Amino acid sequence: MTDEQKRRISSLESKFSNLQVKHLTLQQGEILYHQNDHADSFYMVLDGSIELGRTQEDGNSPVRIRKDELFGLRDILENINRPETAAALDHAEVLKIKLLDIDNNQTAALYNELLKTKPVKDQSTSITDSALGNNLYSIRNVNGNNIISFLGLHGNLSNAVYFKNVLFTQLNDGNKHLIVDLLACKTIDSAFIGTLIAALKKVSELEGSLKLICGANLCSWLFLITKMDKVFEIYSTVEEAIAVEH
Repeated sequence: MTDEQKRRISSLESKFSNLQVKHLTLQQGEILYHQNDHADSFYMVLDGSIELGRTQEDGNSPVRIRKDELFGLRDILENINRPETAAALDHAEVLKIKLLDIDNNQTAALYNELLKTKPVKDQSTSITDSALGNNLYSIRNVNGNNIISFLGLHGNLSNAVYFKNVLFTQLNDGNKHLIVDLLACKTIDSAFIGTLIAALKKVSELEGSLKLICGANLCSWLFLITKMDKVFEIYSTVEEAIAVEH
C-alpha cells in the first residue's frame, strides 16, 4: 500500500468510526462478490484491476476499476443488492471497507468525503443507475426546449451534485429553457430538490424557464407535501409541457 493510500484510509477511519478495513489479495478470475449479493462494504483497488459485469445478457459493457479507484458505496446508498459481479481481471489487491452500522446520513457524508479525494467509480462521467443499467440521464431538444430525462430510480444525495452539474452545463451553454423529466424517478429527497431549486434560481436570472415532468408516483407526492408544486411548473407529460409557451 502506498503512502497516499494509507493517508486516505487513515483520514476516513479518523472521521468515521463505523468502518472496518480488511486487506484482500485476489488471483486472476477470483470473485470479490456476486450479482444480487447483499451490499455492506465498498472497495478501493490498491493494485491490479477489477471488472464489474452483469451475469445476464442485457447489452451493458463491463466496467473496469483500476488502481486507486473506489467502488461499491452507491449500492449501499441506494439500499440495493449488488447489480453486477466483481471479479479480478488479474492479480489484484483491494481494501474491503465494511460499514459496521449502516446509517444513511453517515453513509452519505462518507460518500461526499470520498468525492473530495481520488476517483470514485460511482460518480464518474459514465455514471449509471445500477437499478436500470442505463445512463443516469439523457438529453434531447424539441422545439427549442432541452428535455433532460433523469433515469435514476432515486433522486438523492448520491446523485444530486452530479445532476446539478448536468443542468448547469446546459444553462451555461446557452440553453435557458429546460424541461426536466422525472417520470422514471420513484423517490426524491431534500438534497435533490435543492438541486432543482438551484437550477430554477439560475433559470430565473437568465429569464428562461424550468418545467418538471412528474407523474402519479412518490416523486410527485413529495412536491405536493413540501408545497414545491407552488414553486415549480409541474406537468404530467413532456408533450403537455412543450404545449405551454415559455
